[in-house]
Order: sequence, then C-alpha cells, then structure tokens
Amino acid sequence: MGRIASGQEILAGTDVVLPVLSPVTEGDALVVSIMLTSSCPGPVAVTDTQGDTFRIVGDETDAARHRTLILAAFGAHPLGTADSLRATYPHASKYHIAVDEFRGIGAAVGYAQAHGETGGTAFSTGSTRLDCAAGDLMVGAVGTNTGSAPVFTAEWTPMPMLQLSSYRLTTAYRVVPAAQTCAATGTTTAQWAAAAVVFR
Repeated sequence: MGRIASGQEILAGTDVVLPVLSPVTEGDALVVSIMLTSSCPGPVAVTDTQGDTFRIVGDETDAARHRTLILAAFGAHPLGTADSLRATYPHASKYHIAVDEFRGIGAAVGYAQAHGETGGTAFSTGSTRLDCAAGDLMVGAVGTNTGSAPVFTAEWTPMPMLQLSSYRLTTAYRVVPAAQTCAATGTTTAQWAAAAVVFR
C-alpha cells in the first residue's frame, strides 16, 4: 500500500494530469480520492497512460457544491515514473486528488456516503447501512471546508492530507477484523462530504 500520485491546486479548469511518483506493481488496485470545490454536476473520469479502467465507487456533494468521490481500478497495469494519470471533471474552482495503491483486492462490494454542515462535531457515513466481512478493506474519504481538520477514529490509518487554505481532502483505510456494520467516522467542525467504500 502506498500513495503513488497526488495534487491540489486553485484552478478553474476541467482536467488535470498527475505524474506517477512511485512504481505500481502489476495486478494491484488503484484507489483515487477526489475533492472538487464549488463544482458543477456532471461526469468525472480518471484514466492512466497504460489504459487502466477506473470507475466511480463513491460520490457525495454537500450543500455548498463541494464534491467528494472515490474511484477504483483493479488489476492495474504496471506503471512507472514516466506514466501519468488524467482526471476530467465538471468546472470546479479547486481540486484535491490522491491516488493510492492497494494489494489483494479485486472489487468494490459496498459503499455509503453522507454530508453535514459546519458547526457540528463529527462526520459519519453511518446513516446508510454498510455490511463488512472479516478481512475486507475499507477506504474513506472526506472533503471539508472551514472548521477543524477531519480526524478519523482510532481504527483507521490516515493517509497524507491534501490542503488548500481551509479546504482539505482527508483519506484513510482500515482492514475489518470481523463481520460488522461499518462506517467512516471521525471528528470535525467543518462542512463535510464523506464516502466510504468496502473492497474485497
């Protein structure tokens, strides 16, 4: 597991190209987390220079039109530092994009998503039932604006946060120890949109 590409920028555009920063092993999965600020509705797509197919597995927009997505490609081709990924999306004032590599997963088997307003104390996707089996991998992404930085609860392993001024994309993962109902949960006082995906 590791982060192979990331970027964030104030850019009123509709696409971005991110270079691969570390090699990707053939057959691994690539999970892309995206936060788009003040975005318009419409399709979001990710491609890479080796032709891997990414599909949206989580997608949530808050009341201020800040959109948080998770996309995934399974059985990836080997990628090197000469390769890149390209994301296309509707107009947005800012983007945050993180690409993480995982081994041993081949499908997204469930998802939950939710959003909340500033001034609260926590975020959670628990309003939607999400069943997990022992050994499943969960990936959570939460995009926030203003307020405190999101902090996932203790069972989650955080990845590096991406930040532009008060806007943040925070991702984390966990391996589920036993069959249970799952959620991405944590603390924040910010306006937030969160997605949680179960991989197997």
